[in-house]
Amino acid sequence: MPNANTQGKAVGKPGPGQRPVGYDYEDYANLMKDLEEDEEIFERLVDPRFGKATVRTGLGETNMMNEMMDYEIYLRPAPGLEIEHGIQKINDLLAWDDTAPMDNENRPDFFVSERCDNLIYALTEYTGCSRQEQTKDFIDVLRYGAVTPLDHVTESRLAVAGGGGY
Repeated sequence: MPNANTQGKAVGKPGPGQRPVGYDYEDYANLMKDLEEDEEIFERLVDPRFGKATVRTGLGETNMMNEMMDYEIYLRPAPGLEIEHGIQKINDLLAWDDTAPMDNENRPDFFVSERCDNLIYALTEYTGCSRQEQTKDFIDVLRYGAVTPLDHVTESRLAVAGGGGY
């Protein structure tokens, strides 16, 4: 990945998720809360450029991250690293020695469920030739995860330990 497309054109075709639906910030906040149901969300990453992009309003300047806070949706910008760096990190996570048997030591550090058809398609078809490429959003999400230290956070890991002071 990426597989260079010989024509340098984007592959795939836009799906309904790529068309604007007229949602405002409150609509998106409600959608997220509905989809998350009763899950306790520890952290949400957002595209660093989009999340911090300044927009002018009648009251001054704001950005999407600030607007979403009004609806108790807290976002952290993913590291704004070069796309190529993130692609290499994905490749590192997928790498293993295919000349030796796969086992607990020799295996990829990232696996994709066979039920993730769109992600599998994106991983096989992404070319990196265009910022409008239809598979780019899937790859962006993986890049953000690959360059951000992600971990399963249990409630006990959130507990305050140690302390002290003056």
